[in-house]
Amino acid sequence: KLPVSVKVAYAFPGASYFIAFNVLALYLIWFFTETVGLAPAFAGLIASIGILWDAISDPIIGMWSDNRDPAKGRRRPFLLCVAIPFGLFIWLMFTNLGLGPVMTKVYYIAIAIGYYTCMTALDVPYTALGAEMTTNYDERSSLANFRNMLSQCANFATAMIFFLLPFFTEKLGSMSSGWSATIAIYGAAATLCILIGWKATAGYELSELSAHERITYKDYLAVLKNRPVRNVVYMYSLSILAMGFV
Repeated sequence: KLPVSVKVAYAFPGASYFIAFNVLALYLIWFFTETVGLAPAFAGLIASIGILWDAISDPIIGMWSDNRDPAKGRRRPFLLCVAIPFGLFIWLMFTNLGLGPVMTKVYYIAIAIGYYTCMTALDVPYTALGAEMTTNYDERSSLANFRNMLSQCANFATAMIFFLLPFFTEKLGSMSSGWSATIAIYGAAATLCILIGWKATAGYELSELSAHERITYKDYLAVLKNRPVRNVVYMYSLSILAMGFV
């Protein structure tokens, strides 16, 4: 069994993911159109490019993580490497550098791709880590519960933007600066949460595998032959689609 302290610490990177997910899902288009001055259609295009890149990068990062040497760590090294870039890209996404019209569009497309790459490098290995920290079914479920509870706390924390944004806007003299300062706090919090999870899970990652074959795209396609997996994919896709419309 895993100590409760380890379960709580494991949940922190999950909270980091949801901090970023909610901030972007709820406020990014608003920021692009009302503060940066981008056309709504192009603002939506930036988000779409990021999401499409996420669909491509997920299996790439997944195979990279799966095929690493277990003795050197397959999951935790990703948490350490992505912690600072993840928080940095969240901040840069809400920072207007005052570039020209064309360069502003290029800048945000590049930042969106960088952010979604970091999000994949965090979420895919991190989720797999939870299944490899223990072989006990109940303990795995308990890990998932702690992650979900802390993620809900992160959801509520994003509502603090409505208090922080007016404060920093008034102090710094512009809405653009207010957004940058506000999201810098969330970016720093996201980085800290990832580092907490990385540090506390040391020694709990699976380091030995009795048989380890290289994972390929064919393996990913083979999983889709499983009907229950397909049903979960359908339900998850519909829920994300509904959230997107909201």
